[in-house]
Amino acid sequence: MKNALLLTFAISIIMISQVVFAQNPVEISLSEESKSIFTGETGTIDATITNNQDRSDTFTVSLFPSFLNKIGAFVETAGTNVRVNSKSAVTAKLFFSILLEAEETSVPSVFKVFATSVNNEQISTNKTIQINILRTTPVYISDLKIGKSSFKPEETLNVEM
Repeated sequence: MKNALLLTFAISIIMISQVVFAQNPVEISLSEESKSIFTGETGTIDATITNNQDRSDTFTVSLFPSFLNKIGAFVETAGTNVRVNSKSAVTAKLFFSILLEAEETSVPSVFKVFATSVNNEQISTNKTIQINILRTTPVYISDLKIGKSSFKPEETLNVEM
C-alpha cells in the first residue's frame, strides 16, 4: 500500500513537471517592447519567431490594431507568412509610422504582434508592444485659410493663433 502511494506520487510529480517545463510550440521575442518615436517618423522593432516544434511550420505574423492614435503599424509585408524550420528562428521587421499631426502621449499606445501557425491555429502566441509618441515641434498647423486671393508687393500678412 505504501509502495503504491509512493509510486502514484512519483508519477504525478513527473507528469506535472513535464507540463510545467514544456516549451511553447512557438515563441516571439522582441528587440524592444517599448519604443518612443517622433511625429512624422517611422520606427522599427524586430520580432524573432522561434519554432520549438519537431517539424518545420509556416507562421502568419500580424499586428493588431493596424492603426491607433495616428500610428500606422504593419509587418514587412501585410499578413506575412514566414517559414521556420524545426528548432529554428526567423526575424520579421515591424514598422510603426507616426503621422505628423499626432499628439504627444503620456500613456503609450499598445499593439500586439501575433505569430499563428498556418497548419494549426491552436499553435499561436503574442507579445505586447508599447509605442510612445514624441512631438518634433510644439505646434502643428494642419490647415490655413486666407480670405484674400492676391497680395500687393511688400504687403504684410499677419497670422494670429
